[in-house]
Amino acid sequence: MWGAPGSLDDGDSLPVNFVVNEGDEVSLFDADGPLDADDLLGTQIVNGTSGTLEFTNDGAHYTLAYGPA
Repeated sequence: MWGAPGSLDDGDSLPVNFVVNEGDEVSLFDADGPLDADDLLGTQIVNGTSGTLEFTNDGAHYTLAYGPA
């Protein structure tokens, strides 16, 4: 599990630096306050050695790019 410090605004980018392998399932959640459950923004499967994963549930639009280190 990896967590982003702070928040992201439209157009922001942030390096994740987390190792994934082809076939791994990647889920993205938002981090809400203590009285509001975190929302699942999507789950995608890593396919190939590089590419992008799109997370669009709950009105979100995040793109995660992955590739060789």
